[in-house]
Amino acid sequence: GEDVAELSARAVPALQEAGERALSLSAFRTADRHLSRALELVGEENEPSAELLLAAGHAMGFVGREGPELMRAVDAFERLGDVERAAECAVAASWHLWHLRPAEAMPWLERAASLVSNAPASRAKALVRAEQARREMLAYNPERALLLAAEAVSLAEAIGDDEIRADALVTGGVVTATSGDRSGIEMIERALDIVAHRGKVASRGYTNLFVAHMTFGDKERALHALERGLERAEFDGEVQGARFIRGNLLGLLYSVGDWDRALALVEMFLEEQQESYQLTAALDVQARMLYARGDAEQALGQIRSAVEFARQVEDPQALWPTLITFAKLARRQGIDSEPEDVLAEVVGEMAVSETVGDPQEWHIELVLELVDVGRHEDARAMVERMGASLWADACAAALQGRYGDAADTLASIGDEPLQAELRLFAARQLADQGQITQAEAQIARARAFWTSVGATAYLCDADAVLAEAS
Repeated sequence: GEDVAELSARAVPALQEAGERALSLSAFRTADRHLSRALELVGEENEPSAELLLAAGHAMGFVGREGPELMRAVDAFERLGDVERAAECAVAASWHLWHLRPAEAMPWLERAASLVSNAPASRAKALVRAEQARREMLAYNPERALLLAAEAVSLAEAIGDDEIRADALVTGGVVTATSGDRSGIEMIERALDIVAHRGKVASRGYTNLFVAHMTFGDKERALHALERGLERAEFDGEVQGARFIRGNLLGLLYSVGDWDRALALVEMFLEEQQESYQLTAALDVQARMLYARGDAEQALGQIRSAVEFARQVEDPQALWPTLITFAKLARRQGIDSEPEDVLAEVVGEMAVSETVGDPQEWHIELVLELVDVGRHEDARAMVERMGASLWADACAAALQGRYGDAADTLASIGDEPLQAELRLFAARQLADQGQITQAEAQIARARAFWTSVGATAYLCDADAVLAEAS
């Protein structure tokens, strides 16, 4: 019952110092515990310092909690006339909001950019340029992303900030890799070494190392990158980074045929109901599995929800693949106008962009959908814009009706679901040509996969092809 007000006043800076130290070591759970306790001791009747708000908001974001601390910190630093620190807070606010409600993130980055627009080299300016580079990368603006990333690296080197330098190297590396240059992988690996494979930059690094390996069709290394990144994020207590990695992991598990693990991750995201990249990916994968297992109606409902969330995210990386999945599933249920509209949307956006996006399975699906609706020239234009890769080879084979060759290319990559569908395409083609034995061989390879994952709808399609051939 004694008065401990004096002790509380002394405890706040001690807890803040401990929390900030833990943040610098990427010990996110510890940082959140100390900094949250410091805020409690300040009390609602008092205004925390701008520095405490910044540190606490950062820590909360990394452990997956949401609060107004970072936004309050921006205002607090501006009132103090410290525009550099205000810009740092605004970048942090944008970063954490992007993981929660992406559509709300950009205004904070724009605010940060305006605060340092005329400033000399500084930590704040380097942070702004690094985050702008990342956003341009997500928007499929590679040239702009590379320019901003290079500027961020230069600024970070000038001020001696290795974390910002590594963050920009990750962005530059993945853009370089997805353009077909393997040196991008080395850039990302160098960034991971710079930050000792820890913290926010490490989570980004492993995620983008996955993207880089996928560009070159190396799903084994891609899977290893995600699993290593998830292990590291969980060890650091970085809930935010671990969640994002799982969103990528579930899609990869689906494509390599591990549907049980993919479904477990899908259910985790559906329970959270967080409107983000991860929820979009989870709904997309769930819709594909539902359709494959015979529940076409529910599959269509889920992919509509995925499109809704993807439109809120706004980035083409989230939207384009989801629109193509919708077109694919809707057309298979006899819906014509909506699928053609979204295909036209994707084609139109590609036509005015600097790129057709990072090469992946969905490019092959887009080719198949465009050919099926008679838009051969649009499909050809996209394939011609793709850089050299196994994905481009598979797209070209699908465009030319060499479905078996496209399936064989995917087999070399390790993709299972789309490979099986292409073998069904090949079987129909072979059966129409009277090559029944060859058609049966293609069906047999597809059936082996579909049986292993319970894809009853596709098994029925396979039976129908063989029945018609006989």
